[in-house]
Amino acid sequence: MARQTITTLNDSPALVLPQEMLAQLGVAIGDDVDVMVVEGMLVVRTPAEAERDQRVAALTQSLIERRKQVYTALAEGPAE
Repeated sequence: MARQTITTLNDSPALVLPQEMLAQLGVAIGDDVDVMVVEGMLVVRTPAEAERDQRVAALTQSLIERRKQVYTALAEGPAE
């Protein structure tokens, strides 16, 4: 973990990431990244990772919708 200071760049807030972090992400200066806040944490991902997460979420939702009757029956428990 590295503590960084929010700075400014052209009158906009900016966060400078150490080169080691960029290397760990597999990105370089000029690359696009996906940035979001999750439960108060800043999450930086490569576009490929973000797309993979979206595909997994879509597949999970599809499975839930296809198996809804089975999940409902399981939640209700055995018939008496």
